[in-house]
Amino acid sequence: MKKIISMALLALSLLATTSAYSMAETVDSANVQKHMLTINVNQAGVEELSQLKGIGEVKANAIVNYRKLNGHFSSLEDLLKVKGIGDKVLADNLAQLSI
Repeated sequence: MKKIISMALLALSLLATTSAYSMAETVDSANVQKHMLTINVNQAGVEELSQLKGIGEVKANAIVNYRKLNGHFSSLEDLLKVKGIGDKVLADNLAQLSI
């Protein structure tokens, strides 16, 4: 009887551990996906661009205005032509940006 109880407790313990791990994995997955969304700099509006690291509403407006005056960006490096966008801001967001 003791052996059955011990095995049952072990099984419950493993089940609880697996369930907790699975839930943590789901939460981590959601965070990774959120941070891996890409933003097309030729289509994004101020609200989307403002979500990027180091880009607030002022810089986002500068990107949109630059695009209106000069046309679509042909490369991500063209963002460096926008006042207020430097190498660090571009590097911090490169993985999230697309043309």
